Amino acid sequence: KFVAEGEELNKQLNALPDEFCLSDVAFMKSILRQTVKEGLLKAPYSEQTTNASFKIFLAHAIREFDYNYLSLSPQNDSNVISSGLDFATKNNDIIILNLKDYIDSNLHRDITLKELADKVFFNPTYFVRRFKILWGVSPMKFVLNARINRAKELMLSTNLTVSEIAERCGFNSIHYFSRTFKSYEDLSPSEYIHQNRNK
Repeated sequence: KFVAEGEELNKQLNALPDEFCLSDVAFMKSILRQTVKEGLLKAPYSEQTTNASFKIFLAHAIREFDYNYLSLSPQNDSNVISSGLDFATKNNDIIILNLKDYIDSNLHRDITLKELADKVFFNPTYFVRRFKILWGVSPMKFVLNARINRAKELMLSTNLTVSEIAERCGFNSIHYFSRTFKSYEDLSPSEYIHQNRNK
């Protein structure tokens, strides 16, 4: 049993996501080993020392989360990963960037936020935050943009009907597809095809 004393510490702990990566894993493991070792000794003051040791672990976890995740400013260039980030965060960003291939390969079917977060084993809150920093939009907005771009490619390179294009791009309704497409291009799908396919 561990006691996290102090209103500020509890406030910081409650703000942490369910999951996030630690860069210095060996150091954090050593703290936990010492905590367990001290607890198993059951020596005088072991309760105080185990709590103190675990409090050190929590403090380092909070510090690392604050430094690596909360202090980052959004990047406009999705192809650039700041050289100032720690190894774990860089590695996470590379994993998220590589999701583009998965998204592009699955535009024909429903893609959910949970599916994308689970695919890279990240907490959804952390996943959305890092994704927006890297790509400038939320994951689901990115998926929608990719669907519209794929639809435009099919309109110009195939003779598929609007209904067939909508289906191949993962739109479950031709009406939703037409309405969304027009919000992007100020043209209906049919008008876009008429103006651009021959070109």
